[in-house]
Amino acid sequence: MARACLVVVVLLGAIYAWDGRKEHLGGDRISYLDMADAISHGRLAAAANAYWSPLYPAIVVGAFALRPSGYWEPIAVRFVDFLIFLAALACFHFFWGPLVRRDPVWMIFGYAIFAWSSLQLITMSVDSPDMLFSALVYLEFGILQRAIDDESLPLYAASGFVLGAGYLARSVMFPLAFVLLGIVLLRRRGFRHALVMFLGFVILAAPLAIALSHSVGHVTFGEEGKITHVIFVQNADFTYTATGQPLIGPDTPVHPFRLLHAAPDVLDTGNYPGQVTYPTWYDPAHWYEGARLHFQPRQELGQFEAAWRPYVPILFSCGVLSAALIVLWLTGTTWRAPDWLTLLWSAAALGAFAIVHVEPRLVAIYVALVWLWLYRGFFTASLAQVHFAILVVAIALLVPLVAEVPQMAFRAVRDVETHQIASPDWETATGLQRLGLQPGDRIAYIGDPIQADFARLARVTVSIRIPPRDVENFWELDTADKNQVFSSMLGAGAKAVVAEDIPPEERATWKRVGDTSVYIYPLAPGIAH
Repeated sequence: MARACLVVVVLLGAIYAWDGRKEHLGGDRISYLDMADAISHGRLAAAANAYWSPLYPAIVVGAFALRPSGYWEPIAVRFVDFLIFLAALACFHFFWGPLVRRDPVWMIFGYAIFAWSSLQLITMSVDSPDMLFSALVYLEFGILQRAIDDESLPLYAASGFVLGAGYLARSVMFPLAFVLLGIVLLRRRGFRHALVMFLGFVILAAPLAIALSHSVGHVTFGEEGKITHVIFVQNADFTYTATGQPLIGPDTPVHPFRLLHAAPDVLDTGNYPGQVTYPTWYDPAHWYEGARLHFQPRQELGQFEAAWRPYVPILFSCGVLSAALIVLWLTGTTWRAPDWLTLLWSAAALGAFAIVHVEPRLVAIYVALVWLWLYRGFFTASLAQVHFAILVVAIALLVPLVAEVPQMAFRAVRDVETHQIASPDWETATGLQRLGLQPGDRIAYIGDPIQADFARLARVTVSIRIPPRDVENFWELDTADKNQVFSSMLGAGAKAVVAEDIPPEERATWKRVGDTSVYIYPLAPGIAH
């Protein structure tokens, strides 16, 4: 039964990966793929990005070995994501198997938790390091548990090494590594073990931390946490005073956007070095340099309260998990607390995210570890009712995932029959190329281009934008004022303006790109109208 469940989870991962190939890449994934591009072309300095971690794009470089076109790129990257999913499953097996002595029923329960957290919370529809990070966390606790059982210094060193790899996957592992080191330090013979772990961690973590510190000009392990706090807690935005002074919230940016036009604001990133899709989100540490952390009790409390709104559905998205646990407790089933290591570490991580920003994919691994820890307390009971309860839970977790398969299969067959295998944004990208845009061209965008996947596929740069707050003001301008805005964009090097879902009354002067919702307004000669 356990092997059959394992096969089901593998097949689910493959199906979900294929179905997710058409999902929007979005700003995060576009940035990671731009990093992978740079690394594949030998620009290794791109790996030292103070916001995005380097391990995932370094692995994605493998998808670029055959230099896929924009048509095949999303599929190639999704295949790499599926391989990472398989690696995560293998790491989970390595972690969970010894804890439950490979009992078939408990293995099925574990695989169900893994599938639920990986396919529903992390998902296979995004290109991000979260699946990779979860694999390294499972591997870390699998090695660490063996190190504790055997009191093996080489295994403690390996554990530290994996922590370092986790830091290369997501910068949040840097502080969380010290939390784990602190917990180990408090155990018997903890100093010696923690020291060996620390040395293993430093071997991998120190080079990146040093490179990032040199890059940004101060000691840092990464700027992701700081910038996320500035954006989501402080709600700081790029604005300008009446005299044109740039601001990020109350602070002055070191590298401000160039204001090409005011009311509506037209922002230019043309001074950013390098060819990337969306400079604003490729290197947030560059643009947010100068922003400071402002801790205000009301804001911090508001964020902490807001965090519980997503935490409740994340933690209890499958009600049977809670229900079965409560029933087992109420019926007096013996529960013995497992080793507190994973629970304390996961609780620290969940608390850290609560004060900054919470998304299901970011906290999925910690949620999975908490549920596994809670249920593992019943393992020693070895009662038929425990086996029945966890089988019910496993089925309840897997059925919704399996229920999506027929619809996904229908979409897959339809796409093959209609030759629509590529991402929907490929039509937009090729449409822009047919209208005269070439790889490397700069374009302006009206609105938030963070979901403008077609720009990545067309290999153009969104260097000028009208932010969402000013979009309505732009469309209300008369023709003469719009032409002033267009002139400012052309003067800054934009070949065309791109917008989505423009007002009906404007469409006569814009060119629709194929059958998509994207429209283009040519600025430079050679761009067809």
